[in-house]
Order: sequence, then structure tokens, then C-alpha cells
Amino acid sequence: MSPPALDHVVRSCLAKEPDARWQTAHDVLLQLKWIAEAGSGSSPGLAAKTAAADRAWRHSVPVTIGIATLGIVLAVFFARRTPVNPAPQLLASILPPRGEGFWANLTQPAAISPNGVFLALIAMRSGQTQLWVRRLDSPEAQPLAGTEGAANPFWSPDSRHLGFFANGKLKKVDVSGGAVSNICPTGFASMGGTWSSRGVILFSAFADRLKRVSDTGSTPELVSGLAPSSDTLGQYWPSFLPDGIHFLYLEWRYHSPDNPDNVVWLGSLDGEKPQRLPLTSTNVEYSACYLLFGRDGDLLAQRFDLEHLELRGPAQPVARSMQYDSFFDNAAFTVSNNGILVFGAAGTGVNSELTWMDRTGAVMGVLGEPNQFLRQSISPDARHVAVGVKPAVSHDMVWIYDVERGTRIPLDPGITYSPRWSWDGKQVAYRITGGKASELYVRASDGSGEARQIGGKFNGVVTVEDWSPNNRYLVFTFSISTGSQNWKDSLQVVPVAGEAKAMFAINEAHGAKFSPDGNWLAYHDNTSGQVYVTRFPGPGGRIAVSSSGGGEPRWRGDGQELIYVSDDQTLFSVEVRETSQEFRVLSSRPLFHFALPGNEGFYHVTRDGKRFLVNTRTHKEQSAALTVVTNWSSMLQAH
Repeated sequence: MSPPALDHVVRSCLAKEPDARWQTAHDVLLQLKWIAEAGSGSSPGLAAKTAAADRAWRHSVPVTIGIATLGIVLAVFFARRTPVNPAPQLLASILPPRGEGFWANLTQPAAISPNGVFLALIAMRSGQTQLWVRRLDSPEAQPLAGTEGAANPFWSPDSRHLGFFANGKLKKVDVSGGAVSNICPTGFASMGGTWSSRGVILFSAFADRLKRVSDTGSTPELVSGLAPSSDTLGQYWPSFLPDGIHFLYLEWRYHSPDNPDNVVWLGSLDGEKPQRLPLTSTNVEYSACYLLFGRDGDLLAQRFDLEHLELRGPAQPVARSMQYDSFFDNAAFTVSNNGILVFGAAGTGVNSELTWMDRTGAVMGVLGEPNQFLRQSISPDARHVAVGVKPAVSHDMVWIYDVERGTRIPLDPGITYSPRWSWDGKQVAYRITGGKASELYVRASDGSGEARQIGGKFNGVVTVEDWSPNNRYLVFTFSISTGSQNWKDSLQVVPVAGEAKAMFAINEAHGAKFSPDGNWLAYHDNTSGQVYVTRFPGPGGRIAVSSSGGGEPRWRGDGQELIYVSDDQTLFSVEVRETSQEFRVLSSRPLFHFALPGNEGFYHVTRDGKRFLVNTRTHKEQSAALTVVTNWSSMLQAH
């Protein structure tokens, strides 16, 4: 609970009778100064890692929550006052519900209601994302039952319902109470939704075009008149303008040096020809006669003429160093109709730490500084780690870390993904993707020499999975968009030297790893959701390893253990016996639980099976707050 004196200030700000409220901001500041001088005697110490500092942080959280709540109350207090004179600009913080913090990977961390009363939040608890809602004048957020796995929430125009995505479906819920209802299937990985006053919802999924559906539920249809460019992979982040007819969206493709920016368009439900806006690589929201958007990690605003549907004047900065997903071009902000802005600072909801753990999940140490890490791969001698990093402004890049020194060098200066070490530790394979196509490359692990391309362009996405122990073959997942089915995977094995023609393939599968003797492939089957092992290069059937769902298998160096991640994010050890002629599963037991959702691809294990490198959240990231600004447009210069 917050201190009684602070509660008194909050209650006075929210008093029903105007004469019973504090009359000026100066009055409130005097009260805050008095409370601060009384003090709690403790310091938040959000980034502390010792047990004593952690206890101090936990002791101070109620006070921090109280101060943050008061800031929100002040925002509401001044927003309620007469609009004759512009309300003062006030800033406050929203802390996440108690758990592992906000989540902003493939989702917006928050969505404010159009009337500025409610804030929907995506936060984690025990490694599971869930939808929470809080009134801005309330100190607590409440979880919404049935919203586990939720992503990218958005509001109905009347601020009574929330739309969101979970488990491949578009859903809605009444925030005043009631069960969650399904609207329609959506496909893999939602890419935003928006709700029109005409009862129409627009939404998109990864590698798909914008679709429309009735807010009461029906079969979704493509939005007419939005034919994408030939190299466009998807149409993302839709947002309606106030008329409920026109909307903004991003035409998205993989970034490349030849085509670094994606384009923002203005579309219409009436089938008008879309107009290209002079904005690139960002989601866009309308508020207070302006369009808000991200650029180079900052939040900017530019006046927008609703009558002529045109931008006017120069773009002006609103907030610096905002969280921005440089891969999906998505800035972490949300804004209400009445001028309340909520945004996350760079790293909020996405940053993690490369953490060494033993077989019980106990922390043994960390590698480098926190960042937004992707797939990691440990070198055979465990002296180096190749890992994808997604910076706040520039694009994804593979880095090689020196484990002992903690230093790093880039593997390739370009936009690179999914690194995997050769079994002799001398090379790293990775992909480069641009437009709709991918290319496969191999380079010396110390970054020297020129990169060598394996084959030509693949008309889809390539994810490097593993090398064969003799370094002669590469296995990768080839993913293509398939219209209504949205996404299809196949495992393919190609020779490293010579023509890169697939010599072995498994449909509807991914995440393959060669056994240490090269006689077997372990992989995840998309249809059953299980881990299987099959003979390489065949022929032969498949042998089940998991029984209740699993993926991302890893072999111990002697070939007598397989490790995989179950559907509930538990790491399992499976004792096996394998020869060139036989494979047998002997026993299985859990090791430890991952804290981050979708983390199964972001771990690796040393050859001896004793150490794991796992993405984890720091105390700082678990408690990172969102920033709230009332009357945000008052920060802009007059034009």
C-alpha cells in the first residue's frame, strides 16, 4: 500500500466536488515535497542484483506505485478541468503488474482507450503473457480472464470493448465484464488491428494482406483496392482515422540495402485508390489534428488535414529514445482522442540478458550487456557465441561474442540473421533477407575474408538450423507465404559445396539438428507439435521423442542425450541410445522452466550438456515503466 499521506493527496485530487480538490498544481507539489521529506528511507535500486538490493527494491515498490499513480491521477485531474485554457503537460509512469514486466516482442505493450479512461496492458506472469486493464485514475491493473497469450490489443470506438489476438484468432472482450468471444481466425503472428465506428475491424497477420471483418464476427475478407507491390510481404499496423472510413497502414517487406524503407499508405473502406504518404518504416496513429509516428527511434508528430487527407508543415519531436522494433517497423506508443499519450522507452518489454545456467536453471553468469537478443549459437569449444541482435534504431545483425572477455565483433556488416557454427568452429552460416527473398551465406567465424553464398536466392525465408558433423551439409527451414494458410515450413538439407539443390526434405517441419555422428536428424513436426528423430539421409520412419508437445531439440556432444522445450516452456532432458542403425528413447525428465514466452529458439547448450545460454529478464526490465503524457500536443511548437 502507498503511504497514508499520499493516499490523502490522491483522494483530494479525485474529489467529486471541485471546491474540495486541490486548486493548483503548486498546491499538489507542496504536498509531494512534504511527503518526500518525510521519506521512506529506501531507494528503488531497480537494476541491483544483490539480495540486499533486491529486498530494498521490493520494499520501495509500494511507494513507487503510489507516486506513479498520483502522476496519473494528476493527468486525469487536469484533463477534467475546463478546456478554455490548454491543460498543462504532465508526465507520469505506469509500472507493470507484479510479474516479469511488460512484453513488447511482436506486440504493442499497451493501448489507451479513445476516451482516455482505460489502459490495456500486455504483461507477463510466470512466462505467460496476459491482457490487463486499469483505469488511469486507479493504482492497480486487473487481469482479464481468458486472455492468456494476448497480443496487440485495440479498442472499440466507444471504449467499451477490447479487440486482441491470441492463439491464431481475433477475439474481443467487454472491459466491464463478460466472457471472451472469438471473432475469426487470423493466422500466425498478428500485425495489428483497428476498429471502425462503422462496426468493421481491420487486421493483419505476418506475411498477409489487410483483411476486414464485422465486429460481431464473420468470415474475414481482403480489403478491396489494396493491391500490394510485387515485393511486398505484408500490410501491417492498420489504424482508422476519425471518419471510420479512411485508415493508415504500412506496406512491409524485408529491409535490404537496396530497399531500406517501407512505405505508409492511406486506404479507404469505400475502395478508393490508396494514397502514398511521405512516411516510412513505422506504424502511425492520429490524434489532436496530428499524425504520430516513429523515426530513428524517436516519436514525431506532423499536422494532418482531415478534409484534404494531407500532411501539413514539418514533423516535430514528441519523445526521444522510444522503443522501436526495427524489424517490423513498430514504435511502442498509443494515444487517446483527448490527448493522452503512452509510450515505452527504448528496450522496454524487449531487452533481455544472455545468462549462463546450469542444468537446474541456477544462474552461473551473464554474457555482455542487456540487449534485444535473438537466436544464439555456442561455438564447439564454448569460447565464442554467435547471436542475432536487434538494435533500437539500426537493423538486425549477427555478432560474435568472446565468452571470456565479453567483447564482440560483427560477423558481417549487413543485415544478417540466424547464425549457426560449423562443427569444427571455423565457419558460421547465416541468412540475408530482402524484399521477399533470402540468401544463404557462410563466412569465417573471425569475420575475415569474404562471405560465400550457398546457392542462389530462395523465394521465401531461410532459417539456418545446423551443420552436419562433417561440415558437408547445411539443414535449414524454408518458410513461404501460402495465402489463407498464411505460412508453410519445410526442412531442407543442401551441400555446402557445389550446387545448393535440396538432397533431403521434410514438409511441415522446422528446428532440425544433426546427431553428433551425422546419422540422425531431430526436428519439430508442425502438424503434431512433437519432436521426432529420423534417419539421415534415409530412408526410414520417424521416432517420437516428446509426448506432450515440444520443439527446438539439441544434442549432447556424445549423442546420448536430446534436449527440447515443451509447450509450457519447460526444458526436458531425454536419455537416448543411438547408433548408425538404431535409435531408442530410454527416459525423460524436466530440467528447468523458461521465463520468457516464445523463448525456445533463443537458447543453446554446450557440447558437454552442462551449461545453457538462455535469454532472461533483469530486475530493471521486469520493472521498466511506461510513460504517460497528458496534453501531449502542448509540447509542439506553434505552426
